[in-house]
Amino acid sequence: MKADCAFIEGVPQREICRRTNRSQTAVNRIIQAFRDDRRFTDVEGSGRPRATTEEEDRLIMAAIVADPFQSAENIREALSLKVSSETVRRRPSELGLQSFIAAPKPCLSNSHLQKRLMFATAMKDYTKSVLPMDDVL
Repeated sequence: MKADCAFIEGVPQREICRRTNRSQTAVNRIIQAFRDDRRFTDVEGSGRPRATTEEEDRLIMAAIVADPFQSAENIREALSLKVSSETVRRRPSELGLQSFIAAPKPCLSNSHLQKRLMFATAMKDYTKSVLPMDDVL
């Protein structure tokens, strides 16, 4: 049962608190808002304003779609945004996009590169000597 319906029906505040599992202060604020303004919803514009505009949000999303591995700090600097990189990091998750972290790549020395090249050269004709299974039968 919602607090607003119970209040209109004349249920005592303590009973509303018990039914809705809310504190008496919370129920009292809901009832007071109804008495003052005849509303049960939050006032439009209440709360902290967003740090980015809709246009900035679109630019952030476009940058992420263009290069998903780009860091939030790089996006913030590229777009000259006056917000924290944490704010940039939150925007894709608000729209359900995932963040990506590039897989670590091994640092190859010259000897590693030479050994890889030798292996690839030795194995380049290997597939010619292997018979496909459907040719065996």
